[in-house]
Amino acid sequence: MPRYTLLFAPDGNGEAQQLECVAPDPWLALEKSRKAIGRKTIELREGDRSFGHFRHGLPAGGGVWEISPRT
Repeated sequence: MPRYTLLFAPDGNGEAQQLECVAPDPWLALEKSRKAIGRKTIELREGDRSFGHFRHGLPAGGGVWEISPRT
């Protein structure tokens, strides 16, 4: 199964966090990590490939994601 990396933007201390997730596809990696992501913006990656930036949309817990293209 593919391994995905969720990269969080650096916090106030300048330290970026990341979370590893194993899932059959990128969508399920996001859904499995929903609680850890909260309302933060993350970049979803599989190896060197970026799927873009994601943020959980409103209403919270509604399964809606805001998506920004990869840069």
